[in-house]
Amino acid sequence: QAHPGQELGINPPRPLYERPAWARRQILVVDEPGLPAALRLAELTGQDVETLLIAEVRGEAHQVEAQAEGVDYVWLRGTGNGRGPSGLLAALRRAPIDDQTHVWVAGEARLTRDARAFLRHERGLPKDGYKCVGYWTDRAEQWQARYEEMGEAFHEQVASLYASDRDSEEIADEVQRIYEAA
Repeated sequence: QAHPGQELGINPPRPLYERPAWARRQILVVDEPGLPAALRLAELTGQDVETLLIAEVRGEAHQVEAQAEGVDYVWLRGTGNGRGPSGLLAALRRAPIDDQTHVWVAGEARLTRDARAFLRHERGLPKDGYKCVGYWTDRAEQWQARYEEMGEAFHEQVASLYASDRDSEEIADEVQRIYEAA
């Protein structure tokens, strides 16, 4: 949907998935923009561990499976992806997660924050038991405008947290609390 004059960003390659050695099972949870990455992860790692891929797509025509054996799929059709409420968090809540399961979530930023809160606080997974990556933000312009309205003191408070030497998960918790309060 990019238009001439819009600003685009391209991230350099960086590791967004590191399954811990202890994991014997992985659950990959994605909306449509995250699906290509999840498929690649399934292709690279599916032969090593039991893999469940939960994906939210516009419709059946958008269901693309990995070129790997032994990957199980849960397809959510017609929800999320900027078209309506996402069903991914509910599907994640139903997924069988045990102490040998690593969970990787990639999708809309608010969804990944909610998924992280569920995995960390409700399920009590260890820090290396999950990774949540925000790929995009629904109504990003509205979010950015609201963020700018918060003012310099707010921005400095958030920046100082990220610059601190605190545990990264504690920082994420505190930033989430600040956002919710604002």
